[in-house]
Amino acid sequence: MDLIGFPDVIGWFESAATAKMEREVAMAMVSTMLSSYIAGLWRSGDAKLVDWAGEGEALKEMAMCTYLSLRNMQIKGLVLTVPKDMLDANFESKFETITKEK
Repeated sequence: MDLIGFPDVIGWFESAATAKMEREVAMAMVSTMLSSYIAGLWRSGDAKLVDWAGEGEALKEMAMCTYLSLRNMQIKGLVLTVPKDMLDANFESKFETITKEK
């Protein structure tokens, strides 16, 4: 039993650093998952089989809507990596983003 208890200041800093690193790793995983999802939708929309079935354009639009929504949310630490051909200005101009404030 300690007669005088001193706070573990170094432990506080270590846990704060660990928590920050865990948040960064979690955000990196979320970024990877969302980027993969968007790229997968886009590439699936490019596939000849899906294009033959008439769903190619719908998948591309889903990818663009997902990308635009996440990009406009400005989530701290979120990094989206998408195919360059998806960022074509002509395709992106088909969409309008509307934000509703509370």
